[in-house]
Amino acid sequence: MKPGIPLFFAFRHFRKSRRLISAATSVALSLIPLILVLVITNGMIEGITRRYVEVGTYHLQAQGFDEQLEKDEALALAGELKRLKGVLVAVPEYKGTALAYSEKGRTGVSVRAVPGERYEEDSLFREFMTFSAGSFDLAERDSVILSTGVAESLSAGVGDRIKLLTAMSVPGRASAVIKPSILTVTGVFSSGYQELDALTVYVNFDKGASLFRDSSNLIIGIKLDSADVNSLNSPTLNRMRWIISGALPQGFYVYTWYDLEKSLYKSLVTTKNLLVFIMVLILCVASVNISSALIMLVTENSQAIAILKSTGGSPNLITQSFLLTGFIIGFAGTAAGLLIGLLISVNINPLIQ
Repeated sequence: MKPGIPLFFAFRHFRKSRRLISAATSVALSLIPLILVLVITNGMIEGITRRYVEVGTYHLQAQGFDEQLEKDEALALAGELKRLKGVLVAVPEYKGTALAYSEKGRTGVSVRAVPGERYEEDSLFREFMTFSAGSFDLAERDSVILSTGVAESLSAGVGDRIKLLTAMSVPGRASAVIKPSILTVTGVFSSGYQELDALTVYVNFDKGASLFRDSSNLIIGIKLDSADVNSLNSPTLNRMRWIISGALPQGFYVYTWYDLEKSLYKSLVTTKNLLVFIMVLILCVASVNISSALIMLVTENSQAIAILKSTGGSPNLITQSFLLTGFIIGFAGTAAGLLIGLLISVNINPLIQ
């Protein structure tokens, strides 16, 4: 018999058996959620990571532990780092926690004090900052910009005045001194991620220097101009880390964004892997339908198999025809599942809306 005969019988079996078409359909339907999980979780991890890097942690952070820097010295040091090849942005920043309250509410906040030109210099920072009211205006010493979460907790908007309570350690005193500050809201922003929008406020850099004097509250955030710095094993990120460490005074340590957000990133990756594992199990269950469908096909076609043998068909030829039938079922289900899954993934946002 000709070599194409097993393929002819395979297509004939697949075309005429609803059970085989049903098995291919089950494979396609189980593959669609696997594709969706891979695409959506990868996009979610990339989106969250980029927001944390561009808005929160920078690519690298330099922090000094042995030396007390004044604000002017921090600005000068950031200017020196900005001149290094490969450095896109270097920003001194005071970080601390405080209690914010107004007449209508109160909440704990994470305070970030940055120079006013941060918004204009950093295009990627601007990309993820959406203002529902006002703008990134820290020109006045008593200006404050609220995230949407803080603005809702305080029921405050642009032009309103809020109070900020910070604790300050004073030499010679065992207990900290509570310092109140009255600030005027100049903007309300959202980064697009709830965790970043829940507690963050921005204040004037000079104001931050007076609120948080300890060197542990001062960092220099550094962004690089390379495209691969968002990957975990970025050679550029690791190389620039050591170059910047060599350019800083003694007592400074440089962290990568992964050092600072390792627990968050691992949590996201673990969630993704668990979802993929579940989807693969579903796909394996669906593939069992192929074997059961082939067993039923052989049982139903026992008379046809006997006729083939009596007309000279070899057992090898008959086996090949059924194996090719299983291959066609798997290929058809996989192709349909990939096509439909990719189409849904590309249009997932309009479909959800």
